[in-house]
Amino acid sequence: MKFTDKTKTRLIVNLEDVAHNYNYGKKLAKGAKVAAVLKADGYGNGAVAIAHRLEKEGCDFFAVSNIDEALELRDAGVKGIILILGYVFDEYLESAVENDISLSVDTSAHLKKIIEKACGRPVKIHIKADTGMNRTGYYAKGGDLSDDLILSANLIKENANVICEGIFTHLATADVEGGEDFSRLQYERLVNTTNKLRALGINPQIVHLSNSAGLAKFSSFGLDAVRMGVSLYYGYCTDDANFRHTTSFKTKVVNVHEMKKGEGLSYGQKFVAPEDMTIAVIGAGFADGLCRSLSYGKGSVLINGEKFPIIGLICMDMAMIDTLGKKINVGDDVTIFGTDHGKTITVEEIAKDAGRTPYEIICGISKRVPRIYK
Repeated sequence: MKFTDKTKTRLIVNLEDVAHNYNYGKKLAKGAKVAAVLKADGYGNGAVAIAHRLEKEGCDFFAVSNIDEALELRDAGVKGIILILGYVFDEYLESAVENDISLSVDTSAHLKKIIEKACGRPVKIHIKADTGMNRTGYYAKGGDLSDDLILSANLIKENANVICEGIFTHLATADVEGGEDFSRLQYERLVNTTNKLRALGINPQIVHLSNSAGLAKFSSFGLDAVRMGVSLYYGYCTDDANFRHTTSFKTKVVNVHEMKKGEGLSYGQKFVAPEDMTIAVIGAGFADGLCRSLSYGKGSVLINGEKFPIIGLICMDMAMIDTLGKKINVGDDVTIFGTDHGKTITVEEIAKDAGRTPYEIICGISKRVPRIYK
């Protein structure tokens, strides 16, 4: 999307802070490779810009969710490993092979289709193991290898063009208090599966397990790689102050007016002025990513370093705040999350007030909001 106005509602991303977080993650990984997870447009921050910046840091590899996200990076000139974590349907497998995209494999049927579409060309795969998430992946919850994984191992051995670049699983409880024991069990199951595959002559080059929360608690588990997602941008999942919050979501005041006692505000008119008051209208609404559940005083914004409550129902393109009798002018900067004059509203605070997760907040910033890079 081409933007004319980049000064009203915008997401400001500090790429140097992203690079700092990546390098700090490398330190925590203790020599293991670190993948930058760029799915959902880099958690809303802009996948291409993030990838180009992290390439300068020697990023070990990138991970995305689907074929379109992978091709966007390739088309932008991103080199190196790009792993698709999700499922790629048959009709798009050839594009993945042509563009040297690494594919996740979770069934022998899927692997057969990949081999068919590759037509003898080199194709890189990562075996996805289900160690307890019960989402996708080969059954890998202890004991012998599943029949389907053994069948897949034989297919890999029979097709020299298939390169087993990795094996991985996903932690289900790493960010849950008391979830450490299950995370360790998933680690044991992944190692068991990997060892049994190696006994069959399949040697994955990169074994990876830890996500952002896992990295903070367990480092790499002594494995080959970790996957940094949300911790690249916000440090969420850890109290480690060495991670920096990289992004601010800002807009501007577009109107200031008086409202008389007893008058209703916004759709539904559920907010009724308890007294004469001054209302400021800000230029962002739920279509931009300002959660509607922050309406009626549940959320606040910063203006000139002070907090002001959101009142009435948030609209698609605008929201209203109580000025609390303070002097506010059209054009004043408004911080939805981020820092202003030394005061901060974090993504975690907004998520708590909105009854959401931080992931939903950051991935919910819409495409119509320009990303401004520093």
